[in-house]
Amino acid sequence: MQPAKKQPSPRNLCPDERLGLSVKTFPSQIKPRRAREGKLQQFYDKSTLAQFQLKLAHMAVFCKSPGRRAAIPGCQGGPKGAYSVTVTPLPALMLLTPPNIEFPGGSQLVLMLLRWVHITVGIVWVGLLYFFNLVNFQFLKELDPKTRTVVVPNLMPKALWWFRWSSVVTVLVGIAWWMHIVATDVRAAVANGQPASSAMISASFFIIWTLAFAIEMGVLMSPAEILKKGPVLGAIVAVVMVGASYLFLSLNQQGWESARALSIGIGGGLGWFMMLNVWGIIWRMQKKIIGWNIAAAQGEAMPPETAKVARLVFLTSRVNFWLSFPMLFFMGAASHYLMKG
Repeated sequence: MQPAKKQPSPRNLCPDERLGLSVKTFPSQIKPRRAREGKLQQFYDKSTLAQFQLKLAHMAVFCKSPGRRAAIPGCQGGPKGAYSVTVTPLPALMLLTPPNIEFPGGSQLVLMLLRWVHITVGIVWVGLLYFFNLVNFQFLKELDPKTRTVVVPNLMPKALWWFRWSSVVTVLVGIAWWMHIVATDVRAAVANGQPASSAMISASFFIIWTLAFAIEMGVLMSPAEILKKGPVLGAIVAVVMVGASYLFLSLNQQGWESARALSIGIGGGLGWFMMLNVWGIIWRMQKKIIGWNIAAAQGEAMPPETAKVARLVFLTSRVNFWLSFPMLFFMGAASHYLMKG
């Protein structure tokens, strides 16, 4: 009678403690059911833990026995009483550690939503501004009068609705965000024992940029036709914008104002000026043009001042077009190009 063959000590074929598993198998009893199971066993015997985990990123071995089912990477079944196995492809992402992501709430969420709305609606506003200047003016100019009386009443009211209201939302939400920055600067200054108040910077913002719009509107409504020539108007607006920016910075040099607050004070001021152009000139003049085109479609003659009104719309829209570039520069510079000495 031959002595019983000594059973080898159990060996953990899977890196179970390190992978959070606890299934034990016996190497001497392993008879792989499929070739790739045997290859996986051989790979584990010869590889490091890191190499084996990389292999498991593309495989999963499902082991089961009566009354128990589990997904156990790398384990293989044996005879009598052991687990039966099936090797199945598995996406690598299912074996990766979940990313550690946390979404802040409260005031941080509100401020993030403000910025998101400001940027998204601002794209609508500036996008329509570029459409009017780069495409629409030339397109309408090439239409014959009869076709224009069909296109203008159908296109312009819809486009101008989005244009004027996106300007309001963009500017007001942006001002709310800017006020938060100013308030943060004030609190930091007070905490350091420095006297500070948001009254001057806020008041100077609205007064200076609204006066700049009044000057421009006075020039456009002046009977002097020379002031409505493109280069002349451009020079006047450039001087007014530079002067308004210089005055705003000069009045807000108490030392507590951050570069962000001052940069947005200029970029946002240009946005305020452009919004006043939209509502104070462009929309008022466009309402007249739309009404005249509707009447012309019914057989009435276009009034003689049509060309003059259309010229005002064109010039004001061109001013906004060119001002959009420094506006976007100063808005971006607030976070990415600090200019305060």
